[in-house]
Amino acid sequence: MDICLKARNDEEVSRALKLNYNCIVYTKPLNNVLTFIPDQYISDIDIFSENTIIITNDVQLINKLKNRNMKIAYRVDKPSMNILEYNYFVIEFIPKNIRDLRFYKGKIYIDNIDNLDTYSKLENLKITGIFTKNLDFIVDVKKLSLYRK
Repeated sequence: MDICLKARNDEEVSRALKLNYNCIVYTKPLNNVLTFIPDQYISDIDIFSENTIIITNDVQLINKLKNRNMKIAYRVDKPSMNILEYNYFVIEFIPKNIRDLRFYKGKIYIDNIDNLDTYSKLENLKITGIFTKNLDFIVDVKKLSLYRK
């Protein structure tokens, strides 16, 4: 499972790369690492690399990004029983019924996971990864031997 750091500044990005994070959530594209960029940080959508994924649920922006062959992570901020198909999903909550994740057809990332107990409960689910704000989270996971790519 990927562990992605929600970096707040360049210093955290640098440290995350040294700690071997799989991906980073940041305000701008980064070289050689999968970068998720929330839509509020988009100003010029021509600058992104192939390792950049835009997080949004704005339908107009999604259509514009699709026309430019950009990668999109659909932000899910409330439960939905509709079957949605995107390459990536960023789910901002853990569904009460974990089986509801079957409605999302694509790679699933769960946002705001900063707790090892919660992480371990997600380990055996069909999700691609998690987002965390805790810079040392990957170190804690590796210490407990929970980390598997």
